[in-house]
Amino acid sequence: MSKVKANGGAESHLRRRLCSRVALLFTCKASLPIQSDLRLGIAVLQETMRQDPLARFLLERRNFMLKERALETKRIVRGELHAAGHAAASVIARVIRAKRWYRRSPRTLYEDVTYPLRARVLQLRTRREMARRKRATVKPISRIASDEVFFDDPEWQDVPALDLLARHLNSFETVVHEAESAFIVPNASVPGG
Repeated sequence: MSKVKANGGAESHLRRRLCSRVALLFTCKASLPIQSDLRLGIAVLQETMRQDPLARFLLERRNFMLKERALETKRIVRGELHAAGHAAASVIARVIRAKRWYRRSPRTLYEDVTYPLRARVLQLRTRREMARRKRATVKPISRIASDEVFFDDPEWQDVPALDLLARHLNSFETVVHEAESAFIVPNASVPGG
């Protein structure tokens, strides 16, 4: 069952599902000829639903919502953001020589003259290396958001309402399977097929 994440969508989805959960039973009663074993099966199903605490709770909430007012629910919206970053810093130092230029060695003079060019080449290499590392380590930003609605009842307040409803509807799978197997005739021709 997909979770509805739009604002208010989960509550309206929950209302629709709560209001229509007994539709299977009424459809069976209205559209099929009532036989004694079908009545017995329906009675057993109704008794099973009366014994199930989740079914009883959902029935009470549905009746309360239909007869009195909207349900009081707790909504929790969670969000997570994962991002990776990269930072770098550099320092440029300027050397001031104490000796006059004509008292310096030729090697020192050569280094002083070529320093701006070598510094610029080194700066470009460093920037290129940092850009390469940044491209290699950048991960896309991932966002995770969830929107859950909880009932205010102490017994069911820790489980999201849609999970409760899914658990309840999954309990009908055996009933639906038994009903389908009882009413589908094997080797019957399908009209139009």
